[in-house]
Amino acid sequence: MRMKKSIVITILCAVAFFAQGQENKEHARLAVKVTPVTIFRNMLFTAHAEFAVSPTTTLAVGISPNLVPKSNILDELSGEVDGYNYSIDLSKQRAGYSIDPEIRWYSDKAMDGFFFGLYSSFRFSGQEFTESKASASYNPVFTGGTIKMITNVLVVGPQFGWEKLLGKRDRFVFDGYLGIGGKFTRRNYYEAQLLGPGYDDSTRMGLGLRGNVSLGYRIR
Repeated sequence: MRMKKSIVITILCAVAFFAQGQENKEHARLAVKVTPVTIFRNMLFTAHAEFAVSPTTTLAVGISPNLVPKSNILDELSGEVDGYNYSIDLSKQRAGYSIDPEIRWYSDKAMDGFFFGLYSSFRFSGQEFTESKASASYNPVFTGGTIKMITNVLVVGPQFGWEKLLGKRDRFVFDGYLGIGGKFTRRNYYEAQLLGPGYDDSTRMGLGLRGNVSLGYRIR
């Protein structure tokens, strides 16, 4: 938990520091946004900070608390594992968090109009499974073992969309975007018991899609 807070605070401080340094420049802008509907990405919500580094270029970062640990371990480890039965230890589930950095190039001016960009998403979560009972068919010895699993997901690719400043003094922000990229999932298995060889790391590749709407407020 302390590490999560440290990462979040560091990123937000970096954004604020850079934006403050750009305050006297004509293109300086900083906006905060929220993506409220992220359940299909396994997230409660996403909070964004976007700031302009040139009249047409912005950098942004999103931070999300995950809903549940990212895993298909129920399919892979259901039933017996090395002759032992395991169940989820609910007290040891860590849904984790996600960090989404991105860069955008706008056709007109920063934060107002069509844009093309590159996005990425780093997602972290973990689970622990405990041995519920020994298997009489394989080995009747109860070892009290555990299996810990850490899952890291990386999604990276191009995106495009349209962002619009609205209202008096262009303070309100509407942001819609679509993207597609590569998805890389790495799972680290650690088995701790008296018997059994343990588990190696596994990596999978797939397709990652991105599409949503964010609403926000331009601070400066």
